Amino acid sequence: MPGGRRKYEPSDKELRIVEAMASCGMPQEAISRALGIDGKTLRKHFRRELDCSADRADAQVGATLYKLATSGRCPAASIFWMKCRRGWRETNRVEHSGPGGRELVPIEAARVLLEKAAASRPPEDHDEEPIKK
Repeated sequence: MPGGRRKYEPSDKELRIVEAMASCGMPQEAISRALGIDGKTLRKHFRRELDCSADRADAQVGATLYKLATSGRCPAASIFWMKCRRGWRETNRVEHSGPGGRELVPIEAARVLLEKAAASRPPEDHDEEPIKK
């Protein structure tokens, strides 16, 4: 063919492939490799699909989640929706306390208590040496 390369004409099948791959978040390099075309050619002929496919997929998943959340049959979807869309949170507050609800002993104070206990402990065996600092 005189005058250079043949002009690329995307097919409907290739359009669907690009839409499917882009909606799943596939990198453009992988999409162009799957089609056997250069990245520049991909961006030139499939710009709209590359830009919009992920948004359409998100909208479709969102619509499905909304239907599940409002149906009353899927509490997990309702909870997920409220956490993501409305900032709901499940909070667990864990408080540590000592015996009887008293404050915990600070680490240094605990170390001193343990050293005192170790020093005053009688040897378990008659030939055992006391613990030395």
